Order: sequence, then structure tokens, then C-alpha cells
Amino acid sequence: MESAFQGRVVCLVDDCSKYDDQGDCEEAGARRVIFASCAPPITHPHIYDIDLASPQEFIAQEETRHNNAKHIKADDVIYQDLEDLKAACTEASPPGRIKDSEVGVFCGKYNTKIWMVALGT
Repeated sequence: MESAFQGRVVCLVDDCSKYDDQGDCEEAGARRVIFASCAPPITHPHIYDIDLASPQEFIAQEETRHNNAKHIKADDVIYQDLEDLKAACTEASPPGRIKDSEVGVFCGKYNTKIWMVALGT
């Protein structure tokens, strides 16, 4: 890995908001490490039984993306735009199949009333 990254700008693209490999790239000699997430930043809990970190552990909750980059030992972080993600999913689906998207983990707006119970409101 060292010879491939030595002195280069490395962009890691991931399909989730999990960060593991940035420090390894820097140690291998990368000049800059940019993390590109195919997902928007996760800022709210998942209330439908998918186990995520607690809200206090979401690095994107209150910080700028530049602070997020420092937190994961990258030089920059690029997140997918939520509206672009929804548009891409709609475009890739058969016409009329997607009426709405469950995006509560990204923006805090859940599609069902269960969120009131799950969040204790």
C-alpha cells in the first residue's frame, strides 16, 4: 500500500458513514486523504431497529465537515447531498414506485408517528 499512496492525494469512497481506513492511508505516505461518503451525514438515531451509535457518538451531529475530517484523521470529508440521494433513488426505481423516502437518520424527519414513542416525545 505504501508505494501506491506515497506522495499522492487519496480519495476513499464509501457507501456508508463508517470511517476506518484514513489513518492507514496517511501512514502509507498519502499527501492528503479525502473521505467521500455516498451517504449524507448521520445526525439522528435510527428508530426502526437498526443498531447505530448513540446520538452523542454521531460525529456529524453538531460539527462542520472539516471538524469531522479531523476526527477521522482525514484532510476533508465530502458527504452526499440528501436531496440528490433521494432523487437518485427515485430515478433508479421503476416509475411511481417511490412515493417518499425514510431519511430520518439524516435529517430527523421520520415518516411514521413511531418516532414520537421511540424518542420519548
